[in-house]
Amino acid sequence: MLLLRTQGEKERWEMTVERLDKEFDNLPGDCLIATGFVAYLGPFVSEYRESLMEDWFLEVCNESLPVTMDLSMKKFLLDDATLRDWNYMGLPDDNFSAENGIIVVRATRWPLAVDPQGQALIWISRLEEKNGIQ
Repeated sequence: MLLLRTQGEKERWEMTVERLDKEFDNLPGDCLIATGFVAYLGPFVSEYRESLMEDWFLEVCNESLPVTMDLSMKKFLLDDATLRDWNYMGLPDDNFSAENGIIVVRATRWPLAVDPQGQALIWISRLEEKNGIQ
């Protein structure tokens, strides 16, 4: 009886191990795409970002580097708890804003935020409150 109950857990663990193995194999290509995203795609609108990333995915595949073809920068570079915190601090709850937030916090250079509605100002102010920056 106990063995029957644990069979489902065994299958779930096997599927998890298989998924993690694939993610591990794809890590070099995924990191390459993510690095390019943070370093170069900040100034562009969502559609153009997606177009450039599609080109990058093809180039990475042409070089036989394993990559996750449906890679989401939001899922790869951001955890759910941080995203919820950012939304609570005023970051709009859409994919483009989350990507912009990733670029702001991970880029090595200061970004220029074109912010006619003041959303970035509110979010960055709340994000940096803990550092005493107003």
